[in-house]
Amino acid sequence: IKALVEKLTNIPIERYAPKEFAEHGKLYALRTALQKMGLSIDISSKSLEKYLEKV
Repeated sequence: IKALVEKLTNIPIERYAPKEFAEHGKLYALRTALQKMGLSIDISSKSLEKYLEKV
């Protein structure tokens, strides 16, 4: 999962989302990828964002 997080936090999200939504876009991509793997995260965006900053 750590490698997935690294890949998704380093994608050029600006190509897919307006600048002001870039961070939200990264979080959405991560949630979507985890759901496709059968995993779900039931934590708020703020908590997830803090976790990703530490990774």
